[in-house]
Amino acid sequence: GTDTQLSDVSNKGNAVSAVKLSEDKVFIAHSYDSNYFLYGVVCTINETTITAGTNTALNNSSAGAGSHISAVALSNNKVFIAHSYGTSNVWLYGLVCTIDGTTITKGNDTELITDNYSGKAISAVALSENKVFIAHQYGGYYRLYGIICTIDNNTITKGSDTAIATGSYGAGDVISAVALNENKVF
Repeated sequence: GTDTQLSDVSNKGNAVSAVKLSEDKVFIAHSYDSNYFLYGVVCTINETTITAGTNTALNNSSAGAGSHISAVALSNNKVFIAHSYGTSNVWLYGLVCTIDGTTITKGNDTELITDNYSGKAISAVALSENKVFIAHQYGGYYRLYGIICTIDNNTITKGSDTAIATGSYGAGDVISAVALNENKVF
């Protein structure tokens, strides 16, 4: 196919997380400009042609909200986005968006963890249409922690944050998680 420019704003692709909504539609959460705000766009695909919808501000009030992003599809019209918040302490936040065609409607941005660096390295996985697991970095020693969140419409309820690997420095510095089933994550 053709390499397609989706935006002409600088620093728009410094952090990106794309998820499949259907065979011909993709949602992309991405950073926006030098403040690293969080934005989203829905792209439609027709064979090898990509058409971008309107870029939508998901959080343009907190610099750094789009510095670290992990998005997952909950259904073909709903996504969950785990993302950073702030530029120095980098906390973990979550957001649910609904999609109608290429129109994005954002839910409330929800504080999940406000311990330092909890949103610096993130990997979210969908366990079901109303439950996600987020592996994330924790604290100055970059420990690996995990949290389960439940979703009711656009409301996020966070569970307990749990230590997964805390024995060595840097265990949560780079993270990639995958769901094996509804009750098990690797």
